[in-house]
Amino acid sequence: TTRFASRYDCDFKRKTSIYNQFEFSNNKNFVAGMDYNYVFKNYNFFGEVSRSQNGGLAYINGVLVSLDPRFSFTILHRNYGRDYQNLLSNGFAESSNSWNEKGVYTGFEATLSPQFFLTGSIDFFKFPWMRSQAYTPNSGGYDYTAQLLYKKSRNFSAYFRIRHQDKDINDSQIESNIYQLSTESRTNYRFQISYKITDYLSLRNRVEAVNYQKGSADKEQGFLVYQDVVFKPKSKPYSFTARYALFDVESFNSRIYAYENDVLYYFYIPAYYRTGSRFYLTARFKYRKKFDFWVRYGVWNYRNEETVLSGLEEIKGNIRSDVKVVARYLF
Repeated sequence: TTRFASRYDCDFKRKTSIYNQFEFSNNKNFVAGMDYNYVFKNYNFFGEVSRSQNGGLAYINGVLVSLDPRFSFTILHRNYGRDYQNLLSNGFAESSNSWNEKGVYTGFEATLSPQFFLTGSIDFFKFPWMRSQAYTPNSGGYDYTAQLLYKKSRNFSAYFRIRHQDKDINDSQIESNIYQLSTESRTNYRFQISYKITDYLSLRNRVEAVNYQKGSADKEQGFLVYQDVVFKPKSKPYSFTARYALFDVESFNSRIYAYENDVLYYFYIPAYYRTGSRFYLTARFKYRKKFDFWVRYGVWNYRNEETVLSGLEEIKGNIRSDVKVVARYLF
């Protein structure tokens, strides 16, 4: 069993909306939970149940099955109450919060040969109460992924992945606070190759395309291609990671996310959209055993754009750049 209490200096005063009536708006909370794990032959059963101070419940149950050394699958069921309140939760979910969600997830992993591996999953989800982008109860959707990995050796691997998602979101407003839902569809296709030239130099290439459509609107398309260079010599006090990318994505709706290496204590997954190029370089320098120094430079170069960003962050011109510097001294 697990129990924890939290108290804040002041109440959470949220701006009342039709979708956040059950969210946490107090200055204290008490959450208690219990989990289990049971192994029987090739079956691993697991789960957890939790209750917040206001009486909201959330639980998750699953089973991992190994039918063969080359094939295994899992089934996971979740039910997070609309009134469950836990600001520190991090449960398996389609949304970013572990409340107001029900779903069933199924995934598998198969070893086709010593060099080929196939994985896939499908997740059906539903939101019992309204949410920020769907002002109607019981909206939902599904998400499936399939990936074929080829791993020739520790120095070379490649994979092809396809992911498709359908989700209900607001479309048109019929009356005051009454919306009609439409389906937002997104399909991503990704091909990536990673290979090590030497023990300290690695290259990574990715090509990704996206198809996006909301309801009966016109389809949007986009692509991203980039080259990564990772230089990490073991005997040297310095290392760096660099990327050059080209992208052509119609709008923010059809954006493509790609992780970037950042300085210490930072985490960055930018959205690539519009048309242009992207370059960044993150370098680390180590002086003796106690001093570390990170520096990062990144630049976006958009094509046929007169301004970048908007509001107080608006930049005149088509170039946007940033610099980060972090120093650490160990006592």
